[in-house]
This record gives sequence, C-alpha cells and structure tokens, in this order.
Amino acid sequence: VMPAGAEAGDALALLISEPCERVFQGLRDRFTFVIVDVPPMLEHPEAAVVAARTDGVVVVARAGRSTRTDHLEVARVL
Repeated sequence: VMPAGAEAGDALALLISEPCERVFQGLRDRFTFVIVDVPPMLEHPEAAVVAARTDGVVVVARAGRSTRTDHLEVARVL
C-alpha cells in the first residue's frame, strides 16, 4: 500500500510528469499486479490519466446511482 500523501497543487501535471512515469514503471518491473484506486473518473480528469498508464481498468459502478449514460461516458473516456 502506497498512500497518496499530501495533496498536490496540480495533480494533473504531477501525473503526466516523468518522475511519475518512473514510479509506474518501477512498480510494473517489481510486481505482477499493481492496483491503483482513483476517484470517480467523471468527476476527476486525473483518473483517466492514471488509467492510461495502466494495463487494464476495473470500473466500479454503484447500483441505483450510476446511469447508462455514465457508463457510456466512462467507456468513451477510456
């Protein structure tokens, strides 16, 4: 488990930076599976940036709250 730590001023800039890419590559080299928990994709654009740096995505939807439109938009973003 690697906690998020203090809030970054510009999370998007941090996530697209070379140091962040090195962290992801280091994790990929060291572990078979790395699970990254991100906030809701439609509310936080940085979640899509993290998804783009991974080999796969598991989307969790809340029954009775998530709509078909939400699911289609997440699929479009991915």
